[in-house]
Amino acid sequence: MIFLPKNLLLLTLPVATTLVVFVTNSKQGPIIPTPKESLDQKIRPKSSPHPLAKRIQWKNYLQNRPQLQALEDNLLPLSGRLPLEQFEALEPEMQLRIAQFAQQRSNSPLPPFSMCWAPGVAPEVIAAFHAVEDSEPIGDDPGTPQPATQFSENERWGRTATFNSFLELIEQGKPTTLTWSFVADGTSIFGFNGEPTSDSDLIEFLDGVYGESPSQGPETTMYLQSGDIWKYLADGSDQGTNWREIDFDDSSWPSGPSQLGYGDGDEATNVGYIDADPNTTGIQKNPTTYFRSTINIEDPTIFENFTLNYLFDDGIVVYVNGEEVARVNLASNPSFDDYTSGSDGDNATRSLTLASSIFHAGTNTIAAEVHQTNSRSSDVSFDLTLTGNPPGGGRGDDLTARSWFAIFQQVFDNISAHTGITYVYEPNDDGANMTQNNLPSGSLGVRGDIRIGGHYIDGDSGSNTLAYNFSPSGGDMVIDTSNASFYGDLSRDSLNLRNVVEHEHGHGLALDHICPINQTKLMEPFISRRFRGLQLDDIFSLNRLYGDYFEKQNSQRNNDTPNNAARIPISPNSVYQRDYLSIDDNTDVDYFLLEGVAPGDLITFRIHPVATPDGFLEGPQNADGSCSAGSQYDFTSIHDLGIAILSADGQTVLSEASAAFIGQSEEIVSFEASQGGNYYLKVAGDSSNNCQLYSLEVALTTPSPYQQWASSLSLPEGQAGPNQDPDNDGILNIQEYYFGLSPLVANDHLKMTSGPAQTEDHFSFTFSRNPEAIVDRVTYEMSSTLSDWSEFVPTADQITISPSGDLEQVTISIPKNQNQQYVRIGIYFTE
Repeated sequence: MIFLPKNLLLLTLPVATTLVVFVTNSKQGPIIPTPKESLDQKIRPKSSPHPLAKRIQWKNYLQNRPQLQALEDNLLPLSGRLPLEQFEALEPEMQLRIAQFAQQRSNSPLPPFSMCWAPGVAPEVIAAFHAVEDSEPIGDDPGTPQPATQFSENERWGRTATFNSFLELIEQGKPTTLTWSFVADGTSIFGFNGEPTSDSDLIEFLDGVYGESPSQGPETTMYLQSGDIWKYLADGSDQGTNWREIDFDDSSWPSGPSQLGYGDGDEATNVGYIDADPNTTGIQKNPTTYFRSTINIEDPTIFENFTLNYLFDDGIVVYVNGEEVARVNLASNPSFDDYTSGSDGDNATRSLTLASSIFHAGTNTIAAEVHQTNSRSSDVSFDLTLTGNPPGGGRGDDLTARSWFAIFQQVFDNISAHTGITYVYEPNDDGANMTQNNLPSGSLGVRGDIRIGGHYIDGDSGSNTLAYNFSPSGGDMVIDTSNASFYGDLSRDSLNLRNVVEHEHGHGLALDHICPINQTKLMEPFISRRFRGLQLDDIFSLNRLYGDYFEKQNSQRNNDTPNNAARIPISPNSVYQRDYLSIDDNTDVDYFLLEGVAPGDLITFRIHPVATPDGFLEGPQNADGSCSAGSQYDFTSIHDLGIAILSADGQTVLSEASAAFIGQSEEIVSFEASQGGNYYLKVAGDSSNNCQLYSLEVALTTPSPYQQWASSLSLPEGQAGPNQDPDNDGILNIQEYYFGLSPLVANDHLKMTSGPAQTEDHFSFTFSRNPEAIVDRVTYEMSSTLSDWSEFVPTADQITISPSGDLEQVTISIPKNQNQQYVRIGIYFTE
C-alpha cells in the first residue's frame, strides 16, 4: 500500500504518455527553483548516465567549437564530475577560460590550489572551476567526499620549511616555522587560473588603495634575477682565467635563461655535457661548466651594498669583474679539470653582501664556474641573483612601514596565536619568477616560504576570483589586483583584505573548502564579513595538523614530555588562561611547568573542553563544486580528558582528576604545595586519533594567614571557608580565628569580660585574640538599647594589650554615658 500526501495527485497513464507533475503548496503556489540558488541548494540530475555516455556527449559538444576542441584532451576528463548541461550554460568566454585552466592544471607539476570567491558569484561558475582545481590527477570518477573538518592529512608543511621545504607524513602536531614575503613588483606570475601571464603589481596596487606615498630616494634594484639570460660553456675546454674578465669575447658561447644545468628536471636551460675521457669505459662528464652575464650599473655608489644570492651543485667560484667574491668546495684558482672537495647537496644556496666599490659605473661582468664532485655526478645546477640595496632601505622599500603591512602581519600573528606555527617575515624577495612549472622554495635572505604577489586575474566581474593559493609545499598566494571595488573597501579595519589573506593562507596550510555556506567558518568557498579570521572549525583543523600554541618550545615535539614542558607565565595570586589548546591525536600529552612555587602555595588547575555551537553543521565541498548540507559535528566530546599535578621530577603524581564524563571540565582546586620548587601540570586524552580543543586555567595563590590557619587544622572538606561553622556552636570560622578559638571544639566559647575601669567615669571590657590573625578591619560599637548602635573609635590610651599565653589580652576603656552599655565587635574580612 502506498500513502501519498494530500497535495499530490496520482495519475495512472499509458507507458508511452509523457507525465509532467507539479508539486504544489496551498499557501505558496508552485515551488519553482530560482536562478539565484545558493551553492548548497543546487539541483543535480536525478540520474547519472554511464561514464562513457557522458564522455561521448562532451566529445560531440566540443566538435562544433574549434577553440574548445583544441583543448579536448583537458576537458574530456571533466565529464565524470561536471555535467555537460552546467558547462553549456556558461558564457563562451568562461568556457574557454575553464578549458585553459584545465590545460594548465593537467600539465603542471605544481601542487593543486584553491580559489577564493567574492559573494554573489554564480554557482555554475564555481562548480566548473572546482571540478578542475582540486583534481590531482584528473580522472573520470567523482571525488570521494572527505569526512567533516576539511584538511589534507598528508599535505602539510614540515617542521621547518625554510631552506628545505618538505612534508612530514602521518605524524600530527609537528610544530612548523615558515617565513613569508612579498613578491617583488615586476616579478612574472604565470596565469595559473586562466588569466594572462603578467608581472606582479601587488605592492603598487596596495599603495594606491591605502594612499601610500613612498619616500624619495634610490630604489632597491634587481640587476640579475632568476630567469635572466646567461652565456654558458660546457664543452670540457680549458678556459684559463681570461674568461672571467669584462673584455672576454663570449659571443660564440650558447645562452639561455636560468636556472641552468642538467639532471634535476627543474632547469630552464639544459647545458649538457661531454665525455671528457672517451678512452675510459662509460661517460666521464666534464668537471667544469662556465657561466657569464654582463650588466650595466649606472652609478653603484648610490647603493649602500649589493646582495648576491646563488644556487649551485656541487662546487662553485663566483667572480665580479674578474675578482673572486665567493668560493665553495673548491681550492683557490681551480683548474678546468678539478673536481670538488665535497658537496652541499642538490640546489644548495648561499647569500653574501658585496661592497658597492666592487662594481664599476657602466658595464660589469658576473662570472661563475660550477664543478662536479666526480665524473659520474648526475646533475649540474646554477642560478644567481644580484640586488642593489640603497641606504636606509631606499624609496619605500621598507614594506613594514606601509599601513597595509599590518593587515598581513595580523593574519600571521593570529594563526600563530592559535597553532604550533611560527612565522618570520622575510623582507627580501629576489624576484624569482612564478611559472607553470616552478614555485621557488624559501631561502633565508632570498625569499619566503610563503610568497604573496598579485596581478590581473578577472577584475570585478567574470568569475570574480578574489585570490588563489597553492597547497603545501608551494604555499604561494596570488591576489587579484584588478578587483579594486572589493579591496578598496577598507571598512572594519580592512576586513575584506584580512579575511581573504587568512582564508587563502589556510589553503597554503592544507585546509580545504568546507560547507555549508552559513558564514560560520573562514574556509567556506565565499568570503564572509560576519567575523574576522579563523573560526572554531578552522582552528580545530590547524591544531590537528600543527599542534597548539605551546607546541613551539624547541625543535623537538615540544611539550609532550616534562623536559619540554611549556612554562606558564604566572605570578603568585594571579590566574593564567589560554583558549584553543589541544590534544591533537592519540599520542599527544601536554605538559606545563610552574616555576618557583613557594611552600604552602595553592595551585588550582582546570581544563574546559571547547563548547560546540548549537546546531553546528559542516561537511565537504562536493566534487562538482556544489556545497554539501553538512552534518552535526561535536567538537566537545572527542577525548575524555584527564589532568594531574606532578612533582619536580615530572613523574610522581601528587593529585589528579579524571572522573568527569567526556566533554566535561576537569579540575584540581587549591592543591597545597608541600615544598617549594617546580611543579608540572599534565593534560592527557584517550585513544581517539582526533583533535580535542580545550581551554586551560591555572591559578597560583599564596594563602592568606587565615587560609594557613584553616589549612593547619585539617577542617572537614567544604568547611574551611570564613563563614563556615564546622562545630555548630554558632561561632563562624573567621570569629574563631580572630579570637583564638578552635573551630572544631563546640564548647570553646568566646571569653569576654566587662567591669568598671580605673577611672569612675569609664567602663572597661576585655577579650582575648589571636595575635597573628590578620583581618581587613575591626570595629567597636556601643548601644544602651540594643537597637541603636554607634561606632566607637578608641584612642591609643584607651587600649591596653598584654600577652596571655599563646593569645593576647585586649582591654578597652569606654566612657560611661549611661548606667548600662552594650558593646559589640565587628570583624570585616574578604577572602
